Amino acid sequence: MPEDPARSGGFTITGSSPSYRWLPRPRLLRFVPEEAGYVLRLEAPFGFGKSVLLRQAAAHLGELGFRVICTGGPGLRQALTARLELPALADWPLLHSALEQQPTALLLDDLTPDDGPELETLLLATSGPLVLASRLPLGLPGLLPVQAEGRLTTLGATHLAFTVSEAAQLGHDPEKGAALWQDTFGWPLPLALAALGSGDSDDALRRGLETSLPTAALDTLRVRAALDGVEGLPDDARAQLEGLLDAGGQPCALLRRLLSKGERTAAAVRAAAAAWEPALRGAAYERMNWHADLAALLETSPGVGQQAAAAVIRWDQQLAPGGPARGLEVAWAYVRQGAFREGAQRFEQVARDERATVAQRLDALGNAAFSLAESDLEAAQSLVAVAEPLLATAAPEDAAQFLNRAAHVDYLAGELERGVARLSAALNLLPAASRLRLRSTLAVNLAMQRWWLDGDSDAHLAVRERELTVWGDELPPAVRLGHRWNLGVTALLGGRPALARQFFRGALHDADAQPLAALHCRCFLTLLEGRLDDMPALWAEVESYADPDTEDRVLCEWVLELVRQGKAAAAVQRLEGRRGPMIDTVRALALHFAGFTDQAQAALPDVPDPSRDREKCLYARATRYRVTRRPEELSALISLTTEGARVLATFVPVGELPRDRPEYSLHHDLGEVLALGWKEAAALRRSEIPPLELTLLGGLEVRVLGQAVPLNGRPRDILILTALGQPRSAVAETLWPDVSAERSRNNLHVNLNQLRKLLEPWGFTTYLYERGLEHCACDLWALQDALNRGDWATVRHTYRPLLPGTDLLQVTAARDLLAAQVVAGAVAWAETLPVTEAEPWLEWVLTLDPLHEGAMQALLMCLLAGGRRVTAERRYQAFVGLLWQELRLVPSRPMQALFLVV
Repeated sequence: MPEDPARSGGFTITGSSPSYRWLPRPRLLRFVPEEAGYVLRLEAPFGFGKSVLLRQAAAHLGELGFRVICTGGPGLRQALTARLELPALADWPLLHSALEQQPTALLLDDLTPDDGPELETLLLATSGPLVLASRLPLGLPGLLPVQAEGRLTTLGATHLAFTVSEAAQLGHDPEKGAALWQDTFGWPLPLALAALGSGDSDDALRRGLETSLPTAALDTLRVRAALDGVEGLPDDARAQLEGLLDAGGQPCALLRRLLSKGERTAAAVRAAAAAWEPALRGAAYERMNWHADLAALLETSPGVGQQAAAAVIRWDQQLAPGGPARGLEVAWAYVRQGAFREGAQRFEQVARDERATVAQRLDALGNAAFSLAESDLEAAQSLVAVAEPLLATAAPEDAAQFLNRAAHVDYLAGELERGVARLSAALNLLPAASRLRLRSTLAVNLAMQRWWLDGDSDAHLAVRERELTVWGDELPPAVRLGHRWNLGVTALLGGRPALARQFFRGALHDADAQPLAALHCRCFLTLLEGRLDDMPALWAEVESYADPDTEDRVLCEWVLELVRQGKAAAAVQRLEGRRGPMIDTVRALALHFAGFTDQAQAALPDVPDPSRDREKCLYARATRYRVTRRPEELSALISLTTEGARVLATFVPVGELPRDRPEYSLHHDLGEVLALGWKEAAALRRSEIPPLELTLLGGLEVRVLGQAVPLNGRPRDILILTALGQPRSAVAETLWPDVSAERSRNNLHVNLNQLRKLLEPWGFTTYLYERGLEHCACDLWALQDALNRGDWATVRHTYRPLLPGTDLLQVTAARDLLAAQVVAGAVAWAETLPVTEAEPWLEWVLTLDPLHEGAMQALLMCLLAGGRRVTAERRYQAFVGLLWQELRLVPSRPMQALFLVV
């Protein structure tokens, strides 16, 4: 049965709400304070059951023996005066005195920020727990010390909302309860009304929201209700809408029904959208069916076609025909979606529109030619010719933009000199301080075309990297992806595969902007990392696009990686029935390594003019050399770019290089060079060989070039003793004490040779010198250095027992000495620290040596100094027991005296 209102202090129930019948909330009642000085604060919008929870809290506190006073609304002092049966004009001192006569729990509902001064006074006068309920934050400075001392609990809307299980209990129907929860996100009042069948209460709920929320928050709620599902809405006023929105910022179905329509909602959407960027503003206009606003946006928002391509195409289809500005945006949208033919048609429509300005016509013709060039080069060249007479009357920037696009047509036509001339002319047209972004783009394209002419990878890389550095955040995602894709390809063609991986990986951050280009990057990255097992699934994605150029390039690289991993037969199978400019450059390579010698000779690719197709020329020359091994083919390959022999790192595996030219291996992977056993090549890279990685603390681990090297027997012992600083004579005597000096030296020599083969397989001394280990990173040495420097943070992080399980006498002695140094030094270090900082160090020392009396005594002193006598007693008694159990000893007299003083 529900609580009798009289027992809980006489709540006044207004309106027709049946809220006093709501189910008990033990989940929330456990937060109700039960001592004086503790405060529970309830902050949530209208309808979140604050008043009901106050009633249930009143019943609970009454059962504990408190006098319970519940009140709410304006006139807090007058209400309390009446409840305490004091004169109507009683002042605060008299009211305080009445409250202090017996333990009193105050439960104050429907508070507002205007109640702040009276609440500040009450905070000083309570003789029991205090519960404050409000729709808005009260901003009480007097609560700050209560919060700082851990005596304040705040429950917001997310706490007060019903859980799914509570919703099921309310209606005694789990299925209905879950559905109601989904419809309301647990908003208590409407959920309870629906569960109890209280009829249509939409108007009452709407009015309640309008009176309980600030205007800004309410307008935000209206906007989100009207634009439910629109992505990218600003995250404003969310703090005041806690519990009314889900994690994604979307309102529940009930709120969408209450607030998604009407003049106030339309006004809120229009006001909010005015500050949004065009793509989001257009999405709002579309949702609201404001076609006139949508049409105006497309005419006045340059760039929106590239920012929201799919949406712009959809919007255009909903509207009557528009002007040239809108036509340009729609055309760009089709291009961004990969519909180049449709985009070109739209650009041509703008060019024929009599309303178009010279700038718009030139822009349209240039973009149409650019879009068509891949699929219909002749048509693209015709459009360039039509546009060229307009250049005489065009503004310099418009002319430069057109020349930039026309140069792309020249590039695809193989007219590189003409393209370079156009781009150079475009740069000369621009005033020095004009359109820095366009000038940067022209510089990038000029560097790219010059690479095709002379193979200067460095210049091309430098210009594009500068573009990303200067403009990165301002570039459209599709443009950023394009830059990184081009950088990756240029780095790969220039013999920098590691750098190429970095660029391809970076391109994937903008994958959504150009899915096909991103897929191309994923394929190249996968192949550069040697992950052949991932390629069939990626290839299925590639084929789904039916793009011949992407298929050609990806399959070419796939074949090369299959051959590199010794799977040439699989490469031949992949090539069966396939033709393409790049595929045909590597077909002979796959046949050759699969054992089809005659077919490989017949399939040797022709070499094109480098100035017309330098990329294809690189792959063709590489294939011809790898099949024929003719030195002139290798020389021709090296001469194709300004990188020289660096390109070999991409195109010719190190094992296929001529052995009389070790310098050709300088840019190949160091591990591959060293593993090959090519001593002359390895010697050229001596300075690049990384240190030997030697771990002695916690166990032995040896790594060469990052790879673990297993060691056993005498080679293992030799390395350990050498790392401990033992000279070779002492090592021999330790390991073979029962044989002659000559025999022990011979044994040492034999085992040292075995150790060298494991650690220095490239054939020259790198780590194991006569004088000891060099070029070695050893954790024991680093620890000893930290001990010498007094760097105790590093000591604590690094220290582990030295080679546990190794029973060589020298190792045992070194292990004990090291442990003693660490423990004694750490205790001495802790004694220099403040008490609060020393305790963790002493605890650490006791994990190393649980019976260390000095550390335990210092720890006890820290605990006593911090007022933690009970903990100190417990730790002391545990230590006494452990000391007796392990050593049959009792604590020293200083420790006993210390504790007796306590």
